[in-house]
Amino acid sequence: RLDGYFENYYKNEIVELTKKVKASLENGYIDADETDVDVDNFEDFWDKFSENLDELVEKYQELSENADDNTFAKEIHAVIQKAKEQDLFTKKRLKTIKSQSSEPEALLMLLRRARPILTSMFSDFDIALHDTVNKLKSSLVACFKKSGLQFSSINYDELEANDALRLIYKKIPDKYSILKQAFSNIINFKLNYRGMLQHHIRRAVNFLHPENDEIRVNLDACKSVDEKIDFLSNEYKDAVYEIKLAVDKIKLDPNMACYAVIEEFRDQVVVRGREAKREWRKFMLGHKTEIWPDVYQKQAQFDKVQEALAELNSF
Repeated sequence: RLDGYFENYYKNEIVELTKKVKASLENGYIDADETDVDVDNFEDFWDKFSENLDELVEKYQELSENADDNTFAKEIHAVIQKAKEQDLFTKKRLKTIKSQSSEPEALLMLLRRARPILTSMFSDFDIALHDTVNKLKSSLVACFKKSGLQFSSINYDELEANDALRLIYKKIPDKYSILKQAFSNIINFKLNYRGMLQHHIRRAVNFLHPENDEIRVNLDACKSVDEKIDFLSNEYKDAVYEIKLAVDKIKLDPNMACYAVIEEFRDQVVVRGREAKREWRKFMLGHKTEIWPDVYQKQAQFDKVQEALAELNSF
């Protein structure tokens, strides 16, 4: 009976130990005492990472101040140029609508349609803003890669930048709150048309609608259809110009937002000092067999331990 008791007791202990080892292996996280090799590897990463991240922050500071090197601004102006070339008020269009209503109502219908057509030209800027954010995140992933933060289980080249950042985030233990928060902030960083552009554009074209008394009065004052069409065309051009003035004021905002986010990330994970560096060191050395597989050959040893435990567990 006593032999059976000890047999069951140690068998249960082995089962629990096996689970812990498997969990460590699956997560790639192994607590270990630091050696001189550990310190050298980490300090080499830290020096490169600090320098590369500084360069990335400086790059986005320059982008936030330089309108000439601004993809978003160029795309905005391309759409404005396209909007200028739109011929929304013509006799042909008027004739099409007039067949269903009177001339005054047809003119107001043309005006009513102009604003949604104009604003819809800018709605695709969600794509441009997404690309702007993705470039920032891709640059950060490239910074990690260049600095030596590469995991054998994460192929950066086959992943979207945000997906790669998420996988790194999942590897960070919850107890490293500085790193967790910093990665969470940058993973969740987004820019979109409705939050950044839409209200500026709609405010700029707010006057371009049939209920505008001033437009109605001026239309009534026009003596011919040609004059009325010319008047509405000029109102449309004014709306496009107002949009240009509005977006000129914010054309640097996406890069300024990216600069603020990457600078905050650097402040949290580098500038914050010893505590941030300690978390980086503990985190990376916990994953050292995956980050520096050529230097460390510990994984094979852990595999042997797992096999041994499995064999003991079979008794």
